[in-house]
Amino acid sequence: MNFLKNKKFQYGSVAVLLTALILAVVLVTNILVTMFSDHFGWYADTSSSGLFDFSDTSISLLDKIDKENNKIHIYYFSDKNSLEQTPYGNYVLTLTNDLATRYADDEFVTVHYIDDVNKDIFEIGAIFGNKYAAELERLYSNHEISNGTMVIRNDTKETDLDGSFVPDSEDYRVDVFSITDMYSETNASFIGDYMLTSRILGICQLTPTVYMMTGHDEMTVDEDGTYGNAEYLVDLFDSCGYEVKKLYLSQADFATGRVDGSVAVIFAPRIDYTKEEIEKLSRFVEKGGHLMMFADSVYRKLDNLTEFLSRYGITIEQDKFKGDLSSSLSLGDYQFICESNTKHDVMKRITATTKIVVSDARVLEINAEKGAAAILLPPDSASLNSSGKAPKNNEVVAAYSAAESRGSVFVSGSASLASSLIYMPSYTNRDLLLSVVDEMGGKNLPINVEIKTLATDGLDMTRGEAITLSVAVSAIPALLFAVLGTFVYVRRKNT
Repeated sequence: MNFLKNKKFQYGSVAVLLTALILAVVLVTNILVTMFSDHFGWYADTSSSGLFDFSDTSISLLDKIDKENNKIHIYYFSDKNSLEQTPYGNYVLTLTNDLATRYADDEFVTVHYIDDVNKDIFEIGAIFGNKYAAELERLYSNHEISNGTMVIRNDTKETDLDGSFVPDSEDYRVDVFSITDMYSETNASFIGDYMLTSRILGICQLTPTVYMMTGHDEMTVDEDGTYGNAEYLVDLFDSCGYEVKKLYLSQADFATGRVDGSVAVIFAPRIDYTKEEIEKLSRFVEKGGHLMMFADSVYRKLDNLTEFLSRYGITIEQDKFKGDLSSSLSLGDYQFICESNTKHDVMKRITATTKIVVSDARVLEINAEKGAAAILLPPDSASLNSSGKAPKNNEVVAAYSAAESRGSVFVSGSASLASSLIYMPSYTNRDLLLSVVDEMGGKNLPINVEIKTLATDGLDMTRGEAITLSVAVSAIPALLFAVLGTFVYVRRKNT
């Protein structure tokens, strides 16, 4: 009994109990916070680029959607735990859960998980509606549906006739893609914010058509049927909900009826269009369709196509622009940052820095009297590669014209404008192309939604701040325990 009354034993016992209590509180708090964070989606985004967060621009675009007449279902072909265990899966999962929480009152976004990818395809088809069951079976047979597949479905479809909303359980509007589509290893960027925003906008609006022209040795279709050098441009349209079709005008024509917002794309043709094809193209633009053309880096004599573009005040010349050391990004001086015509409505839509890059840009001459206007200009120090002379005021990199018809024409002297540079975080090529399409009257588009860089992901602090934080984290607890230990030692010694 005397041992239990010993003051050293009592102080030691109190110290052990206090330590155990503190450890218990820490453990219980950690467990509770983890449980609540899993249940309520709590998290803190400490990345410098805000990987887990929707940007203010994205939210402002999504807020405009009629949430009473559009109900979004996001399906993961994976279980939630598997997604949480991979960094990229967790990024996307956090974004979609944020949407579900943000719009919970409107019941606008619901997230689902299909953990058995090998489930009978017709059972899966029933989830998405009967009309889409055949397409799901094709994807399933081609092994295009697997862990990592995502499906966004809108339960309400907007009609093309009067714009009214009607529920149609047999004809869901569905967009199928993969989580891996949100990452670019080449550009070390994460486009989850942009992709989710653009695809949700896409299935909540009318669906114009993008016609990729073929049959003239364009750089749009490879032998295997893929879009080759135009894949990034096609991906851009696809992510915004456009229906992308290939069209050879000698064998077919544009769809009849409403064409507002639809776009024909001519991507670096090497063979001229026939007069009959030009007539079809003219009718398309006159009815309200739009044309986007990207010139080949090698000069081609395309008389019929040249004559058509001249009606809109745009001529493609043989010369190419050459930058100097101050503006060029390559040793050949043919890749440079363009100057933007900030007075044009297309450029006014871009609020971010207009850092637009092109390579091998062929010279365009514009005629303002026919409605053509400069969009992109060469740098002040640029010259023409054949003569070395400085370009004139009417010689530009890209032009836009909407004269003489309801439609419009956009021409770029460089096909690289729509290349992999679209998803480079430091460039604005993507926003320019979206702004052009927006000017053409297509859809509500995700212009200025940030492309986030994985390479800079981390705590947003300077080196000095990092050192200070490291010292504080390691030194302060040790100092506190030293003070506490000294206090206990002094009390024990004096009693």
